[in-house]
Amino acid sequence: VIPPDALESNNSRGAATRLSGEDQTFSGLNIHSSSDSDYFRLQSKGTGSGTFSIQFSQSAGNLDLQLMNASGSVLASSTSSTNNESIEYALSKDATYYVRVFGSQGARNGSYRLTVNAPQALPPVAASDRAAFDGLNETIQVNALANDTDPDGDHSTLTPVLKSNGGGSF
Repeated sequence: VIPPDALESNNSRGAATRLSGEDQTFSGLNIHSSSDSDYFRLQSKGTGSGTFSIQFSQSAGNLDLQLMNASGSVLASSTSSTNNESIEYALSKDATYYVRVFGSQGARNGSYRLTVNAPQALPPVAASDRAAFDGLNETIQVNALANDTDPDGDHSTLTPVLKSNGGGSF
């Protein structure tokens, strides 16, 4: 008899264990019954390659791995007869994905480890801004974000911090 692991009852997408979106490893997990499936939910922080893998002893019970989209459609699966299963998939920022671990043909397994390597949000890229003026009473407006980019397409904001080395105005 294999007792349920500490993350039970994560047996459906609705009860899935939430992943942080950072790289994570969970050890001491199991598939304790022939009807057990473990679900994990990931909201991707970035766009890029994500890797999901399980490590286990196949002789203790063969496990399989699936990656699903938010509606439950299978995007990729790994179903070998070895001691591990792995999926690499192109993830989209802010999209929700589910990882499912289950026993092949109803197999049980008393111990597996899940490793998740997810893409991270990329920082914005700031370009130098320049302005010139000829007179003392001239007003200059500079859109400091106009030539900056964000690889993830996020909206950027700017919070100015003004410092003075003595008298004068800004």
